[in-house]
Amino acid sequence: MNHYSFVFMDSLNEAFLNDFEVRFENQETLVLDNYHELFIFLNLYSSSLLDGVFPEVEDAVSGWCLSKIPLSKNQEEFESFYQNWLNKTGRDNNMDEYGQLLCLNSFFGKVPKASLVVVLHEAT
Repeated sequence: MNHYSFVFMDSLNEAFLNDFEVRFENQETLVLDNYHELFIFLNLYSSSLLDGVFPEVEDAVSGWCLSKIPLSKNQEEFESFYQNWLNKTGRDNNMDEYGQLLCLNSFFGKVPKASLVVVLHEAT
């Protein structure tokens, strides 16, 4: 299992990313089988990972900035997204899967006006 944490920030700040207690309030984590599923997830939210230099973050294997801040989907959009997600990934349709995706979607809607979204591949 791979843990990908989505962190909302005003600017790329290494000290902020390395302070887990502060960062924790501004992040939500998605558990996936592999990097390809992350790519599919971001594609379904009309975003992608940006290539470039990224600061070293303790307890993270790697990190990326997103090309676009994901927007929260309404209930109808989310249901369509979820069916597409299951079809494209072959993941199980269960409450854990639905719940983690719904929670992240809700998180996207609660984000203050951030100018940057970072995804951290957490070391487990």
